Amino acid sequence: MSREAWDAVILDPPRQGCPKPVLSAVFEDIAPARAVYVSCNPDMLAAELPIILKAGYRTERIEAVDMFPHTDHIETIVHLAKMGS
Repeated sequence: MSREAWDAVILDPPRQGCPKPVLSAVFEDIAPARAVYVSCNPDMLAAELPIILKAGYRTERIEAVDMFPHTDHIETIVHLAKMGS
């Protein structure tokens, strides 16, 4: 665990999603006031977002970005805030 408090964390996991120990470390141990989660796999984001929300976060904004025109791939950016922050 970090010795310093972190104000914000940015996560940009690979297509297979964020490993559960990383989600736990970020959203339960570090527990920053804000987080940005960049996902290239909407299915994995849908599976992981309930875990993040259960850890005490709320979504402030979700935005899809077409970084690769003429393909099926999109990036989804989720702005999260710790409830009570």
